[in-house]
Amino acid sequence: MFELVYRSSAIPNLTHTDISNILETAINFNSENSITGCLVYHNHSFLQILEGEENIIQELFVSIRQDVRHTDIELLHEDKIMKRLFKSWNMAYVDLNVLYNNNNTDRELFKSNFITYATLADKSNEASKLFWENAKSIIRESA
Repeated sequence: MFELVYRSSAIPNLTHTDISNILETAINFNSENSITGCLVYHNHSFLQILEGEENIIQELFVSIRQDVRHTDIELLHEDKIMKRLFKSWNMAYVDLNVLYNNNNTDRELFKSNFITYATLADKSNEASKLFWENAKSIIRESA
């Protein structure tokens, strides 16, 4: 088993349709290839942790690096792992602006809850530590 964590910046004109296409492709590919993990997108920043067979993750990351919908791709960590941290997460995504229809109180509550979860989440290896610390940083940034 293998895991990889990266961070990148969305292109300035990324649309909701682009995000939907990314999610649809990821959900299908991840299901077919037994990949788990988590994708965070907020304030034009992507953060993703991927778990699965090493050769599949490495090939996927080559494809991710070639995707023109984001730039400044930074590999934060990659390593072999004994167990998955996100074993039941094929793909999760929340758009705070759509979900809360620009309700700042609800959005701030979600952000607070997310940061609390990220603080308490399993950080049993370097990748999970990096992922959750970066996730908190992305979510803390104002929209």
